[in-house]
Amino acid sequence: MNNFEISLPVKHNNHFVLNEFEDALHYSNLKFSMNHLKKFADISDQDILDTIQKSISICSLAKVNGGHHFKKIYVFEPKQSTIYIDYLMSRQAFNLMIMQSTTLNKNIARWLWELSAL
Repeated sequence: MNNFEISLPVKHNNHFVLNEFEDALHYSNLKFSMNHLKKFADISDQDILDTIQKSISICSLAKVNGGHHFKKIYVFEPKQSTIYIDYLMSRQAFNLMIMQSTTLNKNIARWLWELSAL
């Protein structure tokens, strides 16, 4: 005669799955890049890099996880066979970049005006 035991399911706290889901959620909000800023405002590469560093510092000082708003990526350009660094950004990060930019032109002025109306 066989003896069978009844066992209760064990709950596992799988933080890896939750972290992966959270990362995917934050990644889905990164809709802007440095290229958007270059096309939108005709800003030099050095000004963009300075603005990114300043914006990430603002996140840090404000106790905001900058990794949720800025993601460094490497992009391969097949025509020139080069790799360059770009950043994906959330809308908040993009707005922060516009506010921190030292370049001022018609497009940035309009964007700043729209931000001030919020």
